Amino acid sequence: MNGKPVRVRLRVVGDTFPEVDAYPTPAPGLVVHKAIDANGWMITQATTGCGVARFGNPEAALTAATELGTLADWTGPVDMAAVSEAGSAVICQRWGALPNPTYTWGEARRAGAIL
Repeated sequence: MNGKPVRVRLRVVGDTFPEVDAYPTPAPGLVVHKAIDANGWMITQATTGCGVARFGNPEAALTAATELGTLADWTGPVDMAAVSEAGSAVICQRWGALPNPTYTWGEARRAGAIL
C-alpha cells in the first residue's frame, strides 16, 4: 500500500474497539487494512469503524473501495437509502469479496447504529 497509514478504531461485534493501521483510498472516508483476524483485507468506513467488505488481497480491496466511493459520501453519516446493499454487493462480488467481514455497516444498520 502506498501512503502513510492512519489509525482507525474498528467497530466489531461486542464491546471491543480495536485500533488498526489503515490506508486511505481514493474514496474519501474509506480505508483499507489487514483484517483483525488476519484473513484478508478490509474496506472500512473510517468515521464509524464499520467494515464494508473483506477481500483476499489489498489490491482488490483498494479497487473495490474506489468504485464504492462513487455510491455515497463516506466521510460522514452514510445515507443508507443512497447506498443500496444490492448495489454494493454487485461491486464487491465483481472484485471478489470474501464472506463474513467482522462487522459490516449492513449489520450495524440492522442493529440500530446510526452510520
